[in-house]
Amino acid sequence: MKKEEFKSIINSHIKNFGYHVTTVAGKSALPRYSYSIGLEYTLGFELVFAGGEIFKLKEVTEIMKNIIEQLKINSDWTKMNFKSDDLKSYTLSKVNESWISLMLDGIEDYYKGKKIIVLQIVPDQNNKTLDVPDMSIEFNAEKNKIWQWLVNEWTYPIAEGTLVFTNSEALFGKRITELMRWEEDEWEMFTDNSDEIDKANIKAVPFGILLGIDSTLKEAINVKEGKGLWREDDSLEWNPWG
Repeated sequence: MKKEEFKSIINSHIKNFGYHVTTVAGKSALPRYSYSIGLEYTLGFELVFAGGEIFKLKEVTEIMKNIIEQLKINSDWTKMNFKSDDLKSYTLSKVNESWISLMLDGIEDYYKGKKIIVLQIVPDQNNKTLDVPDMSIEFNAEKNKIWQWLVNEWTYPIAEGTLVFTNSEALFGKRITELMRWEEDEWEMFTDNSDEIDKANIKAVPFGILLGIDSTLKEAINVKEGKGLWREDDSLEWNPWG
């Protein structure tokens, strides 16, 4: 899609709904993220929901929508705690400009370089996985391993956007103890016995996220199809499986 066509869609959404939401996902080692364009005109800032792969995209869209509706009533976001119907809660935090220039090029393009305030939607501690960055401080690739691919080149011998099926606990930092490579681009990595994991708890996430959480998963890259690795949950050493 040409830039002018995309801008026309954005303008149409802003006219009809008050804002447009752009989602960046797929073919990347980065976590998914969504951000608004157009709220600057009514609220004086934009919103971004970065990471949070335990949430479905539909849920993220609904979370953003609900927060926007509450902000229309009271735009003093500094004192607000936003609650959803499922009792999850969210706060807002001002995003450092370094993140805006690296991630939110749609905002910079649309407003032609004008400095725009962007607020990050931050889930409560029970739902804040490790892929949710602290965007209030300056971006640093060494301190943000999961988001390092914003500036670092992907040099591994698998596709950058390779997806892995894993359970939510891995995104909270629980150690992965078993993994299988079923096909060239089909992986499973779990923190517990895969037969005991609730299927509803399984997510498909970029390999880069798990690698950013646990660098010892590099070993998995060289595993042959139909083979796997396992380890005890208190060990860094992998054992062949299959």
